[in-house]
Amino acid sequence: MKKEIGERLARGEDTETILAAFRTRYGEKVLSSPTFRGFNWLAWITPFAAVLIGAFGVTVVIRRWARAPVPAAHPSADDELRQRLARELADLDREA
Repeated sequence: MKKEIGERLARGEDTETILAAFRTRYGEKVLSSPTFRGFNWLAWITPFAAVLIGAFGVTVVIRRWARAPVPAAHPSADDELRQRLARELADLDREA
C-alpha cells in the first residue's frame, strides 16, 4: 500500500483521490478513522450516547434512593427499649 501511495503521489494525484481509490478497493476499514458519512456517524455517536444514558440512569437511581423515606422506628419499641435499659441498670445497681 505504501508503494502504491508513493506511486500515486508521484503521478500527481491528490490525497482525496488516493483515499477514495483505497476506500473503493478495500472499504472504510482501510482508513484509520472512519468518516462521519452514512452509517459511520452512528458508530461514532453510539458509545458516547451509551455512556451519557448510563450516567443519567445512575443519577436517577441515586436520587430516588436518597429521597426514599426512612422507615421510622415504632414509638413503642423505643419506649420498651428504654424501660428495659432502665430495669437492667437498676438491677446492676442492686447487685453492686
